[in-house]
Amino acid sequence: FRISRTQSKRCRSPWIMNLEDPYQPIPSIESTETLIKAQSESRTQDLARSAGVISLVAVVAALVQKSWIASHQELALWTVFGLGYGGIIMEELLQFNKSGVALLMAVGMWAILATGAGVAGSESMNQVLDKLSHSVGDISQIIYFLIGAMTIVEVVDAHDGFKVVTNLIRTNSKQMLLWVVGFITFFLSSILDNLTTTIVMVSLLRKLVDNAEDRKVYGAAIVIAANAGGAWTPIGDVTTTMLWMNGKISTASTMIDLFLPSVACCAVALGILTPSLQGTVGNTNASTDDKRDAVSSEGSGSAKDVESMSALAIRSRTDIEMRANLVFGVGLSALVSVPVFKTVTGLPPFLGMVAGLGTLWVLTDILHAGEDDREQLR
Repeated sequence: FRISRTQSKRCRSPWIMNLEDPYQPIPSIESTETLIKAQSESRTQDLARSAGVISLVAVVAALVQKSWIASHQELALWTVFGLGYGGIIMEELLQFNKSGVALLMAVGMWAILATGAGVAGSESMNQVLDKLSHSVGDISQIIYFLIGAMTIVEVVDAHDGFKVVTNLIRTNSKQMLLWVVGFITFFLSSILDNLTTTIVMVSLLRKLVDNAEDRKVYGAAIVIAANAGGAWTPIGDVTTTMLWMNGKISTASTMIDLFLPSVACCAVALGILTPSLQGTVGNTNASTDDKRDAVSSEGSGSAKDVESMSALAIRSRTDIEMRANLVFGVGLSALVSVPVFKTVTGLPPFLGMVAGLGTLWVLTDILHAGEDDREQLR
């Protein structure tokens, strides 16, 4: 082969000349090893998926055998549960969505119960149907509760309501800011769920702390504080919410018994993280930059026009902040009032959450009535 100087330089690089096409280099040894490793992982995933599909087909085939299911019902239930739980655990390997696997597992187990009951007689079938209706009712209550709570949080966030929290932060000390952010997260998580609180506080943290390494420390503190804060109230965590809605725990005893341990967990974690932060941060009041942007002019026009535009911008910003504060207060009250609603009326908690969502919905309709450019906030 005739190789030009450019091709010769290419051969000396980590790329090796392709003899079939001298102008197209082939990967080096390192690249080839990476490619082989990726192909091996792909084969493993394919085998795991194939095993999952074969298991699913085997379960379906077993369900057809009604007599076998009736005589081995407990074994069939445990088999389906084990396969489903294994699929959920190995979600990354199988690349099957765990929600889909959980749905198939649930339907399969109910199908086994119904199959066994169908063989036993109509009375057993009616018992299974009653149990199914009861379970669907319990699950629906939890879903309505969580959807209502998440919608309230989204409405408050869409109105920048959580800026009320960051506007109260005045300290410039990194260590003091860690404790302030930690305990704000702690108490906010007692009302919201852990994941929502973490998302909200991390998004606000980006406006408070510029240094990426410091944000990692603050992010770790937020996650710990959110989990600690969600443990001492019946609405702070999905698990405790489910127990509370099913009557397994009470509001007062849960808060009294778990408040101090939760505070201790949060305080110890913050104490361990504190020495890793030194010095001060920049301006921690998130509203200052917004106000400065509102007052700034476009660099053209007379002084009178600039002053008029600045005054209009300030009034607009003030109006938005007042609405944000109102939406934040009503949304927070709607979440906090759910245990009170259950205690006073004796009705399920999800109705209290739905009532709070309806109240906030009517409020936003009133606030944005006639504002076509803010229709999405209603």
